[in-house]
Amino acid sequence: MTGRRGETLDARQHRMLLWLMCGAASWRWLLSARTPVPSEDGVNYLWMAEQFADLQVSAALSEPFSPLWPLLLSVPMAFGVDPLVAAKVLGSVVGALALWPIAAIAERLRPGAGLPAAALAATSSLLSRTAAEVYTEPLFVLVAAVALYCGLTNRVRLLGLAAATAFWVRPEGVLLVVPFLLLGWRKNWPAVLWVVAGVALLGLVRMLCGHGFDPVPKLAFHEARADLGDERGALFGNLLAVPAAYMEAFLAAGLLAFLALLPPRPRGSGALWWTLLCGVAVIVSFVVRRRFFLGWSAAVLPLAGVGVAGLGRIGPRGRELILGVACSFDLWTAWHGTIDENRIAERYIGRQLAADLVPGEVVTGDLTRVLYFAGMRPLPARHFDAGQLIEMASAPDVRYVVLSSRSKRGVHDEVVAGLPQFTRYAMPRQLEDLAEERGVTVLVRR
Repeated sequence: MTGRRGETLDARQHRMLLWLMCGAASWRWLLSARTPVPSEDGVNYLWMAEQFADLQVSAALSEPFSPLWPLLLSVPMAFGVDPLVAAKVLGSVVGALALWPIAAIAERLRPGAGLPAAALAATSSLLSRTAAEVYTEPLFVLVAAVALYCGLTNRVRLLGLAAATAFWVRPEGVLLVVPFLLLGWRKNWPAVLWVVAGVALLGLVRMLCGHGFDPVPKLAFHEARADLGDERGALFGNLLAVPAAYMEAFLAAGLLAFLALLPPRPRGSGALWWTLLCGVAVIVSFVVRRRFFLGWSAAVLPLAGVGVAGLGRIGPRGRELILGVACSFDLWTAWHGTIDENRIAERYIGRQLAADLVPGEVVTGDLTRVLYFAGMRPLPARHFDAGQLIEMASAPDVRYVVLSSRSKRGVHDEVVAGLPQFTRYAMPRQLEDLAEERGVTVLVRR
């Protein structure tokens, strides 16, 4: 790992980085062990991975999500590895691997910043939890950090290739070349060719699978959504929401990153700030959620390491104290912020329904994880109103309807009242208790 002026991490620092990577993988696996179910988007990725593993490529690509993360998950699944185990292991490993390019970026910007950046990446609270929840962020951050490092080290073709790969993980990967175009168009324009090739290739693959030449189906999917209300595209309101969401995403590291703006400002840091601004622009144009900021950890965490390393006046012990407090707070919030344990009910109920179904019968409702564990295709990543849920349940092949009595949309009672052809489903007592604790209602056709 070479610094801007040729500085390199010595053997001891390399060992420390490797230990941090091992610790990051172990920490993510520990968080996974106490996470009972994936996120709601996570089951869509698992379903896609299962289709890839069964060589049902067209079915997998019928989802609006980018395919690289589920494609990676499908490899161990094709050899019989349990989908959840495969996702948690790969999420933990990929999340840990991201520490290397993050440390390399920080060390290049300011000697001594690599290890602090890696420590903040290892413990980053919300980012650590995404591995357990089967989100794409661990893989995206890894590839994005590689792209930024290649850009900073003038590896233009590798920058383009890494950005194109990032696009296959999340559409906003194409933005990774923008800062380098702004800072040096003549030198970095060949990277655009690789990105265009990556976008065109995904569009071509989707076309060959019968979905038309649409490399970003998520755009049309979100455009058709009516469940986001006035928040979508509300630029002024979304801008006001950015600071709070940014701080929720990065906690202390989010503040430490701004210390990198203090003089002497490292040469090359401008590319990272432009990267973050590009990411914020996309978020503001859609809806503001704290998780949407995590993909830009590849820029924020190196800047945070630079900020810590730049606190020369407080001495080494002062810097270590600040870093230790920041990392400790991340660990504490991650441990207490995992998915509620009682959501295990959704897995058990889904498996119970799967066992009770006969061929030709299906399950529907607004609990996508229950549907997935019942062997159904997960719901599209959106919210449904009462009328839509009643219409879905009215299909003749629907045997069971699962509903959340605690849904933020408050449609439970209206849906139950609108389905007189269904009655409450009697489950084993222990499962009934879990369902009541979690607020899950199961209806069965009379």
